[in-house]
Amino acid sequence: MFFLFANGAIRGDAPASMWRYSIACFLTMTSIVLVASYVRSRWGFGAPVIVGYAGIVISIIFAALLFGRDHRRQLLPAERGRFITGCFLTLWFYNEFLAIVSRSLTHAGWTEGKVIDGILDTGIDFILVWAIIRYGMAWVLRPVPQPKP
Repeated sequence: MFFLFANGAIRGDAPASMWRYSIACFLTMTSIVLVASYVRSRWGFGAPVIVGYAGIVISIIFAALLFGRDHRRQLLPAERGRFITGCFLTLWFYNEFLAIVSRSLTHAGWTEGKVIDGILDTGIDFILVWAIIRYGMAWVLRPVPQPKP
């Protein structure tokens, strides 16, 4: 699914609010997590780690499709930064934040290694989200050539 862009689109438009698309990313990821939880409770097997990463790709692409439907253009630089932040917070919430809460509630010890792992995981999550948005979203929103009359 690609969107047709008007020829000579104006790039000087004011940046659109990215809240809607960041929330769409979060809600899509939440839906994927809920489905994985249901499958685990219903049939007793957990999803492999790759499902989490596939979930973030799906949720970012879904939000990109919403943006493309609404604006029919590529992201402006300011929009890209806000969208990266929103999608990164979604991934960080499901990856690192819940691990922090779990570790705190179970009173599992905090070691220097665990803190360093958390910091490195956060950096890897950010790079992953940046790459998906920088390259994947540009591919999803690329202009489709118009047939010549």
